[in-house]
Amino acid sequence: MAQTAFSCRASFSSSDSTRLDPQPIDSARLQPAGPDSTRFDPSSPDLTRLAAERNALFWQRCNLKPEGEARELQCAEAKIASLPNAYNRFKKWCAEKNVQVYSGNVLLAYFSENAKNYKSSTLWAQYSMVKSCLIIYDNIDISKSPKLIAFLKRTGDGYQAKKSKILTKSEIDRFLSSADDKEFLMIKVGLILKIAGACRTDELVNLTVDDIEDVGSSLIVKIPNTKTKIPRIFVVTDVGNMLKLFRKYLALRPPHVEHKRLFSYYKAGKCSSQPVGKNTMGKIPSVVASYLKLPDVACYTGHCLRRSSATLLADAGVDITTIKRHAGWKSTTVAEGYVENSIENKTKIAYQVLVGTTTRAITKTVNVSESNIPSNINFKNCTNVTFNLNVNK
Repeated sequence: MAQTAFSCRASFSSSDSTRLDPQPIDSARLQPAGPDSTRFDPSSPDLTRLAAERNALFWQRCNLKPEGEARELQCAEAKIASLPNAYNRFKKWCAEKNVQVYSGNVLLAYFSENAKNYKSSTLWAQYSMVKSCLIIYDNIDISKSPKLIAFLKRTGDGYQAKKSKILTKSEIDRFLSSADDKEFLMIKVGLILKIAGACRTDELVNLTVDDIEDVGSSLIVKIPNTKTKIPRIFVVTDVGNMLKLFRKYLALRPPHVEHKRLFSYYKAGKCSSQPVGKNTMGKIPSVVASYLKLPDVACYTGHCLRRSSATLLADAGVDITTIKRHAGWKSTTVAEGYVENSIENKTKIAYQVLVGTTTRAITKTVNVSESNIPSNINFKNCTNVTFNLNVNK
C-alpha cells in the first residue's frame, strides 16, 4: 500500500502572515531532486523517509508542528488560557521548584513567597482560585489545611481595605438641585437609580426600558440579571423631582434606536442612539464629586453609590436583613460593615451608653404672655417629640 504524506501550500502576504492549506498527496508522486532523478518505488523506505523529512522541514520553516500535534497544542493552549492566572502561576512555580505532590506544606511555602508582594485581600483571592482549580483538575482539597488558613489569617492582621468614599444625603440633594440638566441630565438619572436600588455598574449599563414601569406616583425597577443570580426589584418615589428628571431624559430618547438599553449617549441636551458603556457609568460618582468640588475626587469610584445607598439605609436605622435584601448581598459580614461605619448608628449607641436611651432629650422653656402669643410654631426634623403645656391663669 502506498504511503500517504501531508504537504501544505503556504501563501505569504506583505504582513508576513501565513495561510496553511494541508493537502494529502500520494507518496508515489514524490521524486528526488535533480534532473536525472527516477521515480521511487512507493514501498521503498527511502521514499517514506524523504516524505517525512520534507513535511517536517516545511512545518519547521512555518514554526509549526505537524497537523495532529498542532491541533493538540492548540487545545492544550486553549485549556490553559481558560484557567485562572493564579492557578497557572502556581503550576509554573511548582514546575520551577520540581514539585510533583501538592501538599499543605507546599502551598504554605508558595503563599509565603507571595505574601512578600501581595496584600491580604489579594492572597485570599488567589487562594480561592487555586483551591477551586485544584479540586476540579487535580482532585485535591486544600481547604482542610489548617496551617495555610492560619497563615492567611495572620497576613490580614492590621490590614484595612481601601474603600470608595461615599456621598451624603445633602451632597446628593445639592447636585440634583443645582446641576444644569443640559449637561448633567443623564448623570442625574444614573445617580438616582444607583442610589435608590444600590445598583452595580453592570446592572445599570444593562438596564433596559422594559425593566422600568412608570406607575405615575413612582417607578418600579426590575434588575433581572445580578451578580448573585437573584433578581431584585426596587422603587423610585417622587422625591425632589426625581420622576420628572427620569421622564425628561426618557423623552429625549430617539425613536429610531434599535437597542433597548435605557442609557444612551447624552450631550448638550440631546440623546443619540449610541448606548452608554461601563466606563462612562462608572464615572458618575467622580463627576458628581468634581462638580461639588469635593476633595479626593479619584476616591469616588464606581462602587461609591452602592456603598452610599447602603450607608444611607444604615443611618436610617434599618436592620441588617433589610440592607442585605436591598443590595442583594448574601453575606451578613458585608452588610455589617456598613452598619458598623454608620455615624447615625454610632450616635445611637453613644446615647444608649451615656444616657440610657436612643433619643436625645431637649428641654426648652418658653414663657408666653397675652401680649406676645405667637401666631404659629414650626417644628422641623423632629421625631418622638413630647409637649408638656403648663397653663397658669
